[in-house]
Amino acid sequence: MCLHSPARRVLSGLVLVTIATAPGSPRAYAFGDKPPALLAAEQARESAWLRTARIEFRRDWLGARDSSSPPTCHYFTWQCAGETYITVDQGDQDGVVIRDADGRPRNDLPYNGPIGFLIKGDEIWQHSEDAPTADVWSGERRSFFKLHDLRKEGLDPVVDGADPEERLRALGYPLPDYDSFEEGGLTVVRAKVEDGEWRWWIDPEKDWNIVRTGVWMNGQQIGETRYTLAQYDGVWFPQRMERYRLGAGDVFPSTVITTLSAEFNRPDHPQNLTQADIGIEVGTTIVFQDPKPDVASDAIVWDGKKPVSPAEFTERLKNGELQRGPTMQRRFELALAKLKGGPAASQAAATRPSRFQAALDPQNFESQWERYTRRFIVRYRLDDDQARKAWTICRECEDRARQYIGSRRSDFEEWQGRRDALNKATPEEREKQSARFDERRAELMQRVEGVFEDRLRPGLEQLPTPAQRNAATTRPDSKNAHGGLRPG
Repeated sequence: MCLHSPARRVLSGLVLVTIATAPGSPRAYAFGDKPPALLAAEQARESAWLRTARIEFRRDWLGARDSSSPPTCHYFTWQCAGETYITVDQGDQDGVVIRDADGRPRNDLPYNGPIGFLIKGDEIWQHSEDAPTADVWSGERRSFFKLHDLRKEGLDPVVDGADPEERLRALGYPLPDYDSFEEGGLTVVRAKVEDGEWRWWIDPEKDWNIVRTGVWMNGQQIGETRYTLAQYDGVWFPQRMERYRLGAGDVFPSTVITTLSAEFNRPDHPQNLTQADIGIEVGTTIVFQDPKPDVASDAIVWDGKKPVSPAEFTERLKNGELQRGPTMQRRFELALAKLKGGPAASQAAATRPSRFQAALDPQNFESQWERYTRRFIVRYRLDDDQARKAWTICRECEDRARQYIGSRRSDFEEWQGRRDALNKATPEEREKQSARFDERRAELMQRVEGVFEDRLRPGLEQLPTPAQRNAATTRPDSKNAHGGLRPG
């Protein structure tokens, strides 16, 4: 898919005025005025043009000369719709999300799977996979959690995803004094701030994207970030980012971010992101970690749109207005079985659906295939090129399955209507009809399952080298990294 470049649409309304100067000589601007090249770089990254995105990336922290910490890497999923965005920490190179101070996996935690963050308005919603609770934080804590809008990468040479002028205003500093000059086919924008200086190297041939930034303090360069660009859906975007702590004596980058898959402005992207997109189901307990004077103190149960009191939630469950989410319902039924005791409790635990059972659900197959692909990459420690090929295979398979589901839309809508009705039925009625319901689902999703069996799984299996396969089977953590690779 190739879209018209957002940056070129932006630039159609932005006149880049140039004045003939000697090569390399700077052109000064009125105090506080941004050079057109920097304005173009900013406008090309606005959510009005890059409204939706879905990005898989890896962050490697390689350490610094003055650090004794070992190198680490984590895989992330990032998604946006307008000004709202989500970051999910999928875990490290061993599939571990949370480790203790000594680097050991926190297996003592009841919920140590992927952690999702939803940044919506002035709030941060945090939820661990399958957890019955979710935390809500003030948006001011974004830097603490290392959360930022990836579309803004590079616009602030100091703070990821920030607006440099807004940051200066908040600190009580005057706006920068700008100038610009040409260097090796790039436009270099320079901003003088207090005792320091910022620079952006901008490539006019790549829709005015930033390819390098630098930070100086008292005449000495203390930091630099380099970007390698690639095109995704017609959009130039960093494929690799390298950050150098020059003030600490870095010769090699201390942090590297590698884009493994990126999509922009696709019609199948959700146009709105909600708490459900990080697994917060109806019935989840909400904990406000920062004061919320506009929310009642007893409003702690999520009703799908807002937190309500336990009494209101229970009443709306009774009258059929609300229904717990599937994970919360299983948790409720298991707790009820335990209270009753006897074989029922064991049966309830044994019949709890596996995390991949929803793979045959037309609304969930994509997330399950993506999980399969992530775990495959981690298990075999695929390199960057292999990982990108893995995501290409996954996306192509998703497209093929979506086309089939679209061709049978009326049949799937009928099935989903029956599913919704069945979810509201009594446990006895659900048990009576579940077999017939599952048969119809299997019939409809047979072609989708065939895409997985005939294309996705064999396509991924061709990627690992013999050495990677051997290492995966002999690695002590191979069982954990491999767990659940087979959907269904």
